[in-house]
Amino acid sequence: EVVHIGSTGYGRRLFKKANKIITEIGSAGYGAYILVGRKKGLIIDVGGQDTKIIEIDDKGEVTDFLMNDKCAAGTGRFLEMMAGVLETDIDGLSKLAMKSNAPVTINSTCSVFAESEVISLISKAAKKENIAAGLFNAISDRISVMLKQFGGYDYTLFCGGGAKSQALKNALEKTSGLKIVIVNNPQFVAAFGAAIF
Repeated sequence: EVVHIGSTGYGRRLFKKANKIITEIGSAGYGAYILVGRKKGLIIDVGGQDTKIIEIDDKGEVTDFLMNDKCAAGTGRFLEMMAGVLETDIDGLSKLAMKSNAPVTINSTCSVFAESEVISLISKAAKKENIAAGLFNAISDRISVMLKQFGGYDYTLFCGGGAKSQALKNALEKTSGLKIVIVNNPQFVAAFGAAIF
């Protein structure tokens, strides 16, 4: 709900804009566009429930996108589940992964099967840091497959809560070969874009 502010009519203008429908994809794209200096680019948005690759042009408009929203693999929820199995949180999972010198291979990209695989690796005395690194590698492999459907851009911005993980950024740069940019508070890029809209 928008409250009228003074007698300037500012509140009325806000109310008209409040009735506009803005998509999450458009908001993330426009937020990234503004934050990187109004350049066309590619956005990797790893949220709690889905992962999106968003292509924006030099006007900040979405020209194409790809979304993994059919399962939790490669999302924040997946990371939360795996962190729970390894008895840590997402930040702890990232720190564990960055200590690894021999990541294990996680074969499954399905959350349920990956959880079983992780439990099996723990029972075989695999080091937690190597399991964590293997999980980030598996996620980055999945995202890199999505990225291959897009061409080269001025920048690739990583946003969403997943972008708070340095281990995931490192794994993505390694598997995709891209230089990835992260802005301050990457979890708010879509909210920022919606506010600017």
